[in-house]
This record gives sequence, structure tokens and C-alpha cells, in this order.
Amino acid sequence: MSNASYEELMGAARRADRAGDVRAARRFLELAAEKKRQRQPLDEELRKAALVALARKKLAEKQAAKTQGPPEPPEGYFMDPVTGAMTSRELLKNRIEPSRRRAAAGGAFQGATFQWGDEALGLAGGSEDDRRFNREFARAALEKDSEAYPWTSGGAEIAGAITSAMATAPLTAAKTGLGLLARGVGLGAAEGALYGSGRGEGAEDRGEKAMDDAAMGGLLGAVAPKAISSARHVYGLGRGLLSSIADVPDHVRANAAIAKTINRSGKSADEVAQEVAQAALEGQPEFRAMDAMGDAGARRASGIARSADGEASRITEFLERRQMDQGSRVARFIEEGFDTGGDTAAKREAALIKMRSDTANAAYDAARDAAGPVDVRGAIDVINARIGGMANSGVAGDGIDGRLSRVLNRLEANASSLGQGETRRTLSDFDRVLGVKQDVGDMMGEALRAGRNNEYRELKKVHDALDKALETGSDAYRAANDGFAKASREIDAISQGAEMSRPGARADDTVARFRSMTPEQQAQARVGYADRALAKIEANPSPTADRSKPFRSTKGAAEARAMAVNPDTFTNRMHREGAMWNTQNKAIQGSRTAQNQADIDEVGQAAAGLPSVMRSAGNLSFGDAAASILRPVMDATVGMNNKTRTLIAQALMSDNPKEALNIAIRQEMGAEQRQRLISAIARSAGLRVNAQE
Repeated sequence: MSNASYEELMGAARRADRAGDVRAARRFLELAAEKKRQRQPLDEELRKAALVALARKKLAEKQAAKTQGPPEPPEGYFMDPVTGAMTSRELLKNRIEPSRRRAAAGGAFQGATFQWGDEALGLAGGSEDDRRFNREFARAALEKDSEAYPWTSGGAEIAGAITSAMATAPLTAAKTGLGLLARGVGLGAAEGALYGSGRGEGAEDRGEKAMDDAAMGGLLGAVAPKAISSARHVYGLGRGLLSSIADVPDHVRANAAIAKTINRSGKSADEVAQEVAQAALEGQPEFRAMDAMGDAGARRASGIARSADGEASRITEFLERRQMDQGSRVARFIEEGFDTGGDTAAKREAALIKMRSDTANAAYDAARDAAGPVDVRGAIDVINARIGGMANSGVAGDGIDGRLSRVLNRLEANASSLGQGETRRTLSDFDRVLGVKQDVGDMMGEALRAGRNNEYRELKKVHDALDKALETGSDAYRAANDGFAKASREIDAISQGAEMSRPGARADDTVARFRSMTPEQQAQARVGYADRALAKIEANPSPTADRSKPFRSTKGAAEARAMAVNPDTFTNRMHREGAMWNTQNKAIQGSRTAQNQADIDEVGQAAAGLPSVMRSAGNLSFGDAAASILRPVMDATVGMNNKTRTLIAQALMSDNPKEALNIAIRQEMGAEQRQRLISAIARSAGLRVNAQE
């Protein structure tokens, strides 16, 4: 038993005691006490070692706690900042009573924020525990209310989505179908990604749902506008059919056509109205809305003019009558723009010549009264320089010499006629010298007209010398001469202006020449220029010719801006005349194919009817036969009856289009805004339905 352990000895003592062997029991107890005394030092060492190990373990745990922070709660659990206890979303749901009012408010908030409302509520709170609790409590309340009142919550969410849809609807506006498709797909994908990430939890879940909903949003963005547009078209067909059956105008269809024309023109309704009003102020009340809208207005007018009868056909009559009057209008604008005063070039020139003559006569009379002796020796020297070498040579001179000799004989006495003591006798009387100068001037004109240019040059030398002598003899004559020369230059400006109008004259040269003139000369040059332009208009009697075209060319526009007394008004008028010509040319001129087709359609619908269809079928023209049958049906279906065309024609021909055009624009803008809003709502509703599946 010496090798028995303390526990074994104590067990043996208990068994001996139960057997009644007191002696044996005592012995076992003595041995156990001895064994305990032997083991006590070892137990003490072990106890100390265990205490040291426990202390080291606690120290290590404390240091680890400082490094790693508090231990993570179980998944799905978080701290309740009020009680300090751990809780979960499910536990919170058990504490929350469902509320229909809260279901409506929460659903609307989630719909308006693309499912980010709970995240927004989670931003409240100072610590991270507070923010997470608020976020989880909001989610628990949303789930509890939506489970109890699914229709209230879902309907409120869609209603809330209308707010965001209204905000994003304008972003889908586009001018082309491809642009509309691209914007719809892009915006739908963006909304889907935002919605998907908002309804997810955690980075991975948010990413997956964002991608899924982005794909669905892009698909809805592509399909919704087309589907809504198709539905709108079907509705329009039904309305048009009813209008045709009732034989009443389709105002919606007419306004849509007008609005489309304005949009294609690139102008606003106010801009069109302003152009029409400005034209009336500048003397062109014939300029109408269709002209202000450019090619878009002309094409719309063409469609009406070539397919309408009755009241709608008035547009054709208006255009034809207006074009026939274009020549008169352009002529009036030229006379006003170049300030001709109703004069032709010939009439103005004759008037100026008479005025010059009257003025000169009065001035020269005054010069005679105040004149002194005239020294003509300078003019005599000029003549002698030409004919002196031929004197007494016995050689006959040319015609120029003969004329100059006759002039010399009137200025200086022959040597044989001189008295005793006289060495030279010259003419000095002012009137006599002036008469010689005037006769020399007549000779110059005769030589110039006959093409004797050399004779003209020699005579001009003598003329200038006599002029100088007369000016020296009379200051008044110099003033009269200056006035005569000035008047002559103004008369010459008329022919110079006419020359500027010549097509071969370069605009840079004509403008520079005009600007170098005095204001008085410019006034006469305008008359000559306008006279040549008016002659061209009169030479072209064609009623379809565009008389304003020369002034819209690069040359004509540059010269008009430099020469016209009202360059801006004149230029505006010519451009308007061009726009009006373009409208009538596209509407009722050019190719007659469309006009002929319109005539055929009219006969086919009103008279031929079934025989026309049968004839086309008999000629194996089944397409024409089908068209003959379907065309009246289609016209009736779209509501484009004659009364609807009349509304469009009235708007196009309006001289005060602001109200009519603005009504059309407002209607079309309203329809487009409604379509964009419905598309946005459809995208939003589609995303929410997809999320429930």
C-alpha cells in the first residue's frame, strides 16, 4: 500500500469503516495523512505555476483586446444604444406594431429616393452603433409595414417614384429617334443601377443587384418610349377617324403639324412672329409665317397647296398673286433704298445739266462784270509750241494745225496788221477770250465724239491755258469755274454708278470707287446704279423670276450695304423677297409630279372610284390599285381632311401668327412632356415589379 495514492488510501479507509474494521480504517487514515504530508510541497509549486500561467494568459488577452477591439457580435446582431443589449432586425420587427400610415409614408420615401431612404435615415446619430441601429430599425419598420399592408406600401412607392420620374423626364428629350433611344437606354440603366444598389445590402449584394437592375432599366428605357408613342399614335388614328367621319377639323392634328414645322425651322414661335411683325413694319406685309420658317415652312405649304381644295386651296392663290407682284415690290424697294426720287438716269442727268447751265450762266455773268484784262500769252505759247515750226515753211500742216491756227488768229493779231511802233497785239477782253475758250471746248467735244483723241488732247492744252488766263483775270470766274466743274463731276457720277451695276464690275472696285466720291456724287451714282438695276427687272417679265436674287449675291449684297441709304432695311427686304420666292417655288412651282399625283388622287376619289381601281388591277398595277383603295382610308384615319388642312393653311398664311403658333407649341410640348413623364413612370414601375419577382 506504500505506492497507493492519497485518494486510494482514503477509499480503502471508507470501505474498512463500512465493514466495521475500525483498526484497519484508522491505519488507512494514518497512511493517507502521511501521503498528504509528503505531497503538499509539490502541490504548492504546481499552484504557483498555475497562477503565473493564468496571469500571463490574462495579460496576453488584454493586449490582444487593445489591438483587435471588442469582439464581433454574431451575424445579424447589433447593439441597441438605449438598452446596451444586442438585438437583430427580426427582434426589432417583433417589437414594432404595423401602421398603414407609416407604410404609405415609408413606401413613398423609398420610391422617391430609389430605395435609399433607409440609408438616409441611417445617417442620423452620433456613433456608428447609433447609425446602424437607426438604419436597421427603419428597415425593420419598412418590412413590417409592407408585409402587413403590401398594396399600400407598393402603391405609395410607385407614387413616390413619380417625383423622381418628373425630375428625370426632361433628360430624355431628343431631336432624333436615335437620340431618344440612346437617352432612354442611358437614363434607364442609370436609374436601374441606382435602384438596385439602393435595395441591396453590403457591397457584393449591392453590386449584383445594381448590375441586374441596370440591365432591366436600360431595356425599359428602350422599350417604354416606343410603346407609349405607338399607343399615342393609335389614339391619334382613332381621333382622326372620328374627325373625318364627323367632317370636322382635327385641331390636335393641325397643331401637331404646325409645331413640327416650327421645330424643323429651328426657330421659336416668338421669333417667327417677330420676323413677320418686323416685315410689316418695313413695308412687306405679304411676308407670312410660312416664309419666316424657311424651308420647313415652304415644304409644309407645298404639302397643303398640292393636296387641298376649297378653303385650303387659298394658299395657292395667295402665293401666285404675291409672286406676280414681286417685280413691283422690288422696284419700289430699289427706288427707296437708292433714293432715286422716282428719277431715271436720263431724267436726273438732264435736270442736272440744266441746273449746271443756269448756275454757270449766272456765275459767269457776275464774273464778266468784275473782270479785268486777260493775258492770253500763255495759251498763245501753247499753240506756237505745236505749230510754230511749220510757219512760213511752205509745208501744209494737218487738221489739228489748221484748227489751232484759227484759234491763234483770234487771240493774236497778224504781224502785217500791226501799226507803227507795235510789236505785238493780243486779245485781252474777258468776254472775247471766254468765247474763244467755249469754242475750243466745242471743238474738243466734236473731236472726242469722232474718236480724234490726239486732236482732243492738243485742244485741251489750249483750253486749260485759256481757263487759267481767265481765272487770273477774274476771281469770280474762278469760283464760277469751280462750281461748273463740281456740277460736271456730279453729272458724270450718274454714268459711273450705272457702270458699277455691271455684272463684270468687281465689288471691291465698285465699293472703293463709290466711297471715294463726295456725298453729292454718291447721291447721283445711286441713281445710275438703281436705273441699271430697274432696267434688268423690266427686261425680265417672267412672273416666276426672282427679282431680288441679284441683291442677295456676294457682289450685290456688298454694293447694297455700301450704297443704299438704308442698307439694313434694304438687305432685309431682299432676303425676305428671296424667302417668299422660295416658298412659292417649292409650293407651286418646280416638279409637277406631286401636283399631278394630287390631281389624280382627287379624280380617283371623287369620280373614278372603283373603275380606277379596276383599271390599275387590269394593268397588273396591284400596288396602285391597293393605294387607290387605301389612300382615302388613310387620309380619313389620320384626320387630315380638308378642314384640317385649312387650319394649317391659315396658320401658315397668318400675318399675326403668334397666338396660333404658341398654341401649337404648347400643345406639342405638353404632349411630349406627358410622354416623357409616362415613360419615366413606366421605367420606375417596371424596376419595382422586377424587384418583387
